Amino acid sequence: MDRTLLGKNVQLFRERKGISQEVLAEQAGLSTAFIASIEQGVKTPSLDSFIKIANILSVSADDLLGYQIRTHYEIKGSKLGELIQGLPFAEQKKIYDVVEVMVKNADLNR
Repeated sequence: MDRTLLGKNVQLFRERKGISQEVLAEQAGLSTAFIASIEQGVKTPSLDSFIKIANILSVSADDLLGYQIRTHYEIKGSKLGELIQGLPFAEQKKIYDVVEVMVKNADLNR
């Protein structure tokens, strides 16, 4: 497991959610120092802590792991899915992320 990539992703999604290391640590039942060491790529959380962090940040395990897992979900059942199904997963994910941001921005403008 690439601890550096995991740490960068934890920090990225934590900041996107707008919470501090202290808040994440408190909600996960971990110390702030441990969260900081995860984000710095020094330590790896246990599976239980990893799941808590992912749930608190509302992200999938593959988002946190940075696509280190080769088996992944596919976007299916929609016109968008049909359009992008032939692309590599990393490209599908980029498109999905852009669409997700657009939908969130549309929600903010309502």
